[in-house]
Amino acid sequence: MSDTIFTNRQNELHTLRQELDLAGNQGTRLVLLAAPAGMGKTALCQHFGHTIATEAHFAIGRSWDNRAAAPYHALRQALTPLYRQQQSEGSPSSNPYLETFFANKGSNHQIEALPADLLFHGLAELLDSANAGRPLCVFLDDLQWADESTLQWLDFALCQPLAAPVLWIGAYRSEEAASVAFLLDRSERWARAGRLSELRLYPLEREHLIDLGRQIDANGPWDEQTIEAIHQSSGGLPLLAVEEMRGIVQGQRDLPQGQALIRHKLGRLPEDDRELMRQAAVLGERFSIE
Repeated sequence: MSDTIFTNRQNELHTLRQELDLAGNQGTRLVLLAAPAGMGKTALCQHFGHTIATEAHFAIGRSWDNRAAAPYHALRQALTPLYRQQQSEGSPSSNPYLETFFANKGSNHQIEALPADLLFHGLAELLDSANAGRPLCVFLDDLQWADESTLQWLDFALCQPLAAPVLWIGAYRSEEAASVAFLLDRSERWARAGRLSELRLYPLEREHLIDLGRQIDANGPWDEQTIEAIHQSSGGLPLLAVEEMRGIVQGQRDLPQGQALIRHKLGRLPEDDRELMRQAAVLGERFSIE
C-alpha cells in the first residue's frame, strides 16, 4: 500500500503514540505488531512515522527472505543514517566494530564474525549518542524473515534497556509466527519487565473501504453495491481491497478475487522474472534438484 492510501486504525495509532510516550519516560520498549500479509502493517507504521516527524526520529528497516539476506539487514538499514550522521558531525564512535558493521563493502562473512556482545554494546552507545534529547522510533518490518542475530539484538536491547528512549516496532506476518518463535518465547519475560506490548491488526470495516476508494479516485464508482462487493471479495484486507479498487478505476470490473493484485504485481516484474514465476507455478514450493 502507498503511504498516501491509509484509513482508520485510529486505535492502533493511539496505542503506538502511548508506547512512544512510555519509551520517552521509561526507556526501551518493543511493540510486536502481528497481522496477515496485506493487512496494512507497513502502512500503519509509515503513517505513524509521519505523525511523529516533528518530535521524534523515525527509522525503518525491512528484512529479506532469510535464505538470501545479509546479516542484520533490517537493523543495518534502519540505523545506518544515524551512524552516517554521527560521522558527518565529527563524532566518530570509539567502537571499532561499528565501522565494519556499517561499511558499504563489509562482507557478510565479516559481519557474521563480529563478536555480538561487543557489537551490541557499540550499537547501544550509538543510539545513546544519536538520541540528542528526542525519542527514537525504529520500525523493523517483516521480522518473519529476520536472521537470528537481529532477534538476539532485540533481546539484548530489552534485557539491558538502553539509556536512550527508543521504541522498537517489530512487524511480522501472523501466519508465519513460527519464524519469530525466538521473540515469542521471550515475550512473557519482556512483558513482566514492562518492556513489551503486542498489537494485532484486523480487517477493515465496510465504511472504511469507502474512504479508501475516495483516496484512489474521489469521483470513482463507490456506490453501496460496489463497496459491498469489494468488502465481500477482499474480506476487508486493505491491500487486496486497494488493488481491486484500482482495477475497477482502470475498467477491470470482472476480475476474480485477487486477480487484479496478482496481475498488477507480476506485470511490474522483468520478463526473466515472469518466466521464472511461470516455472515456479508448475514446480510448486518443494521439488528435487533432479
